[in-house]
Amino acid sequence: MDDENQQKGGDASERRVPDFFYKFKLPQDALDKRQTTFGGSDANILASADEERITRLWEEKCGLIDPDDLSTVWPVLMGWTTEDLNLAWFEYKYQKNLKNQQLVIQSKRLPFMRCTLDASLDDWEGAQAVFDAKWTAGRPKKGEAWQDVIPRLVKGYSPQLHWNGRLLEEHTGKKVKFGILNIIRAGDE
Repeated sequence: MDDENQQKGGDASERRVPDFFYKFKLPQDALDKRQTTFGGSDANILASADEERITRLWEEKCGLIDPDDLSTVWPVLMGWTTEDLNLAWFEYKYQKNLKNQQLVIQSKRLPFMRCTLDASLDDWEGAQAVFDAKWTAGRPKKGEAWQDVIPRLVKGYSPQLHWNGRLLEEHTGKKVKFGILNIIRAGDE
């Protein structure tokens, strides 16, 4: 094992992680900020009613456990890798200009509230909209029918859209009337 890989936390008994994956790891200052604030993904967890996930989030925020390293989690990598394509395809298909891409907003009134926008629009049906780009394998979970997949995803990601919309409203001073969840489902547009 080379010195560089050992510096990144590897040792001879661990599985070697190619350097490519380190592009996905957040810098320490961003991780520190996430520990002291609540973002859109945290809103999804809190609204999930999943006691185990909520307890884990509480333990992370209290510094009792480290957050998971998501830099080698396949769905996270696919979402990160396809986000620019997702945004560009939406702009092309609907002839709309997305703005505020990757804008970090922290509430001035409620400083614990924070988010990183995927994007926003000023002119969706005459109103401002918050935009979230997602990738999903798009398969049903055990016992779920195909037609239930998209409603599950919408339900699961709606808290994040609301959270980010609230912060976008504060940031721009304009009402957010819509949330757009743009999903790349497996290989489908």
